[in-house]
Amino acid sequence: MLDRCVDSLVAALLLAFFIPLLAWYFIRNAIDSRRSSTNRAELFKIDLLERQIAGQFQFERAIEAYEELIDSTFAEGRP
Repeated sequence: MLDRCVDSLVAALLLAFFIPLLAWYFIRNAIDSRRSSTNRAELFKIDLLERQIAGQFQFERAIEAYEELIDSTFAEGRP
């Protein structure tokens, strides 16, 4: 009889300590996974913005090169 009581007491103590720890672990993992997906979304937005800026810079460089070509063409045509 005493063995059953001790076994039940040990089982109850294990449940009392480990269930809250397991719940905390699952809650923490859920929060971390949401953060990581948010971080991925933010990194995607930053990457997209960097590409847009790079594309805009390349476009501006192309226009400058075109203007230089036009200027050099007119400069060669004048005596």
